[in-house]
Amino acid sequence: MLHNAKPVEDGRWTWRYDRLDRVRKEASDGKVDFSELWDSVSAMSCPVLLVRGGTSGVVGDEDVEEWRRRQPGSDVVVVEGAGHSIQGDKPLELAALVERFVFA
Repeated sequence: MLHNAKPVEDGRWTWRYDRLDRVRKEASDGKVDFSELWDSVSAMSCPVLLVRGGTSGVVGDEDVEEWRRRQPGSDVVVVEGAGHSIQGDKPLELAALVERFVFA
C-alpha cells in the first residue's frame, strides 16, 4: 500500500492516483499510447491470468476483448466490487485467485 499512497504536508496520507499524469501532460493530445504493449501480450507463452476490477476505470471491455484475442487460452476473471487497485479493494479475493491459478 505504501506504493499506492503518499504523505501530504499535514501528516495525513493520500492515494497516488496516476503515475502517468506527467506523461499525459507531455503528450500533445493528452493520451498515452500503450499499443506497443499489445505485442508483448501476444508474445507471452506461459499460462496467464488477467484479473480486472469490476469497477475499474482503467481496464475496459475493449481491453479485455483485445487481451482475449491475443491470449485466447488465458484466464480472465472480474472481481466485482473492486476498482483498478484490486490488491487494495479486495486483497483476500485476489490472493485466492492467484493461489488457485498458480497451484491449479
